Amino acid sequence: LLLGSPSDKKASFRDRMFLPIEMMNGLSALSVLRDGKLIPLLQNPQTVLDFAQPAFHEKLFTSPLFILSIILIIIIIITGMYREKTVNKAIDIFLFTVFSVLAILMIFFNFFADHIETRRNLNIIWLNPFIFVCLFAVLINRNWQVWFRIVFFLAAAFLALAVIRLQDINNASVPFIITLLLRSSIRSGFSWNPLNLPYLTEL
Repeated sequence: LLLGSPSDKKASFRDRMFLPIEMMNGLSALSVLRDGKLIPLLQNPQTVLDFAQPAFHEKLFTSPLFILSIILIIIIIITGMYREKTVNKAIDIFLFTVFSVLAILMIFFNFFADHIETRRNLNIIWLNPFIFVCLFAVLINRNWQVWFRIVFFLAAAFLALAVIRLQDINNASVPFIITLLLRSSIRSGFSWNPLNLPYLTEL
C-alpha cells in the first residue's frame, strides 16, 4: 500500500549491478591485461552460502484478500439490514477513522518521506485528505453530502485507473476501496442508491 509508482519500474542493469549474483556475473565477464595477456578479472569464484529457496504457500483462509472480502460482505449485510442512526454512526466513525489514519500515511510518505519508492503513490487518490472532513461530519452529525460525493468519485476513479494499470496495486486493497465506496455512497444522497440512510437531511 505504501509503495508508489517508482517501485513498479523494471530494474535496469545499473539498479541491479551491486546485487551479489549480478556482480559476480558482471565481474566474471571482465578481463584485465597482465604481462601482455588478457586474464579473467574474477577467477574461480566460490559459493560461500547456498540453500534452496524456501517454498511459500499462502493459505486462502488467512490471506488478506479473503479476510478483507469477508469484512466487506459483513459491512454490506449490516448496511442493508440496519438503518438506525446510532448503528451507522458507530460503523462510520470506526471505518472513516481507519481510512483517515491511512490517508495520513499516504500524505506523509508521498510528500515528506525520504524514500523514493514511496513517492508518486496513486493510492492517495482514494486515501485522500477529504476523508478527514467526512469523519468530522459524522462526528458532529452533519450530512455534508458534497464531501462524501467527492470521496466516492475519487475512490471510483482510482478503481478505473487500477484497471488500466497506471500503478500496480495489491488485490487485497480492492475490498477496502469498495468498503469506502459503499459507506461514502450511503451518505452522498444519490437518487439511484437504495441504501441511502433515510434520516439524513441537508444540513
